[in-house]
Amino acid sequence: MNITSGIFKLAKTLPQKPAIILCQSVVLIYLLIKKNYRTEIKTNYQKIFGFYQKGFWFRQSRRLGKNLGLMLQISKSKKILDKTQIYGENILCNLTENNRKAVTVSFHYGLWEFLPQIFQKLGYEISISIGTQRNQNLAYQLYEFRNRNGVKIVETISEMRDTLKSNVSSNRKKLLGFVLDNTSKTRGLSLNKPWTGFTVLRTPFILAKSTKTPILAMFCYIQNNNIVVDIDEINNPQEMGNLLWSYIEKNPEEWVFWGKNEKEN
Repeated sequence: MNITSGIFKLAKTLPQKPAIILCQSVVLIYLLIKKNYRTEIKTNYQKIFGFYQKGFWFRQSRRLGKNLGLMLQISKSKKILDKTQIYGENILCNLTENNRKAVTVSFHYGLWEFLPQIFQKLGYEISISIGTQRNQNLAYQLYEFRNRNGVKIVETISEMRDTLKSNVSSNRKKLLGFVLDNTSKTRGLSLNKPWTGFTVLRTPFILAKSTKTPILAMFCYIQNNNIVVDIDEINNPQEMGNLLWSYIEKNPEEWVFWGKNEKEN
């Protein structure tokens, strides 16, 4: 076991407050060591807002650390639905009544790891696509973390297509989820927002078009000590970029500002 996976496991077992403090400390130390990431945070902030707010990277580390601590504690959140407010659930219900399936897209924003668990508990059949990790120990921890409570992980295009195939014998509605940013090893789609040249994963848009499946954007975050999920239907990648920009504009600390590096796509 390496340091990263060890911290990952420890944070899951600690009480919530110590877990958050641990994660905040780890993210802060990580960014202190990774000067290139601090530089990328500054550069991306300037691309979006036209200036850099001094000390933002430190505030980002605090917020991200808190969010990571909360996400790692999800297995202890037995009453997660009691604390969750979902806005736009009617959009999801109407679409899935007709199609019984939808592609969902999100970003490394807020509590993104909560989304599969929330909708699984609501009775949806959940599949998520994840990228490849260089660190095998960390990859195992992430797989174990995500592949719980009936959430299925899919890795190949054929698995994704099979997931979206209609199954009239099944009463459960299907959601196939993707996180669009931090995808340096895949070919991406270039957007105009949150800055010109920002790239996102193109796979979900291609799949949705070829299988005639609607696309829903989802954002999850904490507001007034409640978990909030916002759902919007989108028609194209540019709409998703505009939506992300609106969330960043309101609460920039919630979005992970580094690891975008669009030139690698």
